[in-house]
Amino acid sequence: MNEYLNDKKQNSTCEDIVIYEKRRILVRAITDYIAGMTDGYALSEYERLK
Repeated sequence: MNEYLNDKKQNSTCEDIVIYEKRRILVRAITDYIAGMTDGYALSEYERLK
């Protein structure tokens, strides 16, 4: 995404950058949530979400 924003700066809008940042924050939050799980908790969450 960084390459896209850097290569096409003339065509990037403020909205594109905001969407990119929101997605980046969401992915980081999900990653941090999963990283904080114990094995047992992760398995029970997986079963619950199936």
